[in-house]
Amino acid sequence: MNYMDILIEIILEIIFEGVIYATNRRNVPLVLRILFALLIIGFYLFLIGAMVYAAIKYNNMVLLCLALALFIIIGLAVYRKYLELYR
Repeated sequence: MNYMDILIEIILEIIFEGVIYATNRRNVPLVLRILFALLIIGFYLFLIGAMVYAAIKYNNMVLLCLALALFIIIGLAVYRKYLELYR
């Protein structure tokens, strides 16, 4: 594994941990929490879209099923968090 890969992985992990932490805190302004939540959702939608594109391009049904499962899991997690916040 390349040192640059490790560095990028560490930086992205720190960023995502900070964003997820800030999204769950009440002392962060609501506008920033919504922006951070949209950033996380956008990243996962990009990841799923890239998986679907690769699955269609290379005719790989396993990857397509994995992308569909990931989409369902993330959708359920967002829905559960929505219900937790607004009940």
